[in-house]
Amino acid sequence: HTFVNVKYDPTMSIIMDIKRIDNILKTPKVVDIGWTVMPVFDNEGYVHSGSYQLPLLKGKPNQEIIKKLNDGDPWYYVSTETARGKRGQVQYAEYSSVVIRLLDKQLSGHHRIPYDYKRFNISYLPKAKIPRYVYNGTIDAQARRGKSLKSIAKTNYEDYNKKIANFVLGHYHLQGATYF
Repeated sequence: HTFVNVKYDPTMSIIMDIKRIDNILKTPKVVDIGWTVMPVFDNEGYVHSGSYQLPLLKGKPNQEIIKKLNDGDPWYYVSTETARGKRGQVQYAEYSSVVIRLLDKQLSGHHRIPYDYKRFNISYLPKAKIPRYVYNGTIDAQARRGKSLKSIAKTNYEDYNKKIANFVLGHYHLQGATYF
């Protein structure tokens, strides 16, 4: 997604709430997978441009957690809470992560290099468990041999995509939004 003319805010973050849709062709059901957070700006006011592998956190962020994430550095809060183990408000979804790419559109030519797992910034992964999280050549090769969404669709791929998009739009009551 592209945001234009966003003013610097040291606490601005993107919260990603990861879901799975089960049984899309019959009776669709949304299942929570986890969530993660990415600060938009660094301490000097620049966009955190780059490709990041971020750990997934269990459950979904409630309003109290979101408020605490916005009080300062969100990963300070996350690391403090995950260090508390089961007593913390936030726990890692063990060895699960997402990859995002964040860029400052003002930087012309930025990120013209295609997807490359060797360039992921892994600084947000739990330090003691990096070997269990890190995306490497073996995992990349396995993923490329796996089933694609196109092969999973039991119907026309375009219709399948529309069905998913329309379900999501309806489920989240996104008024006026349409599948393009």
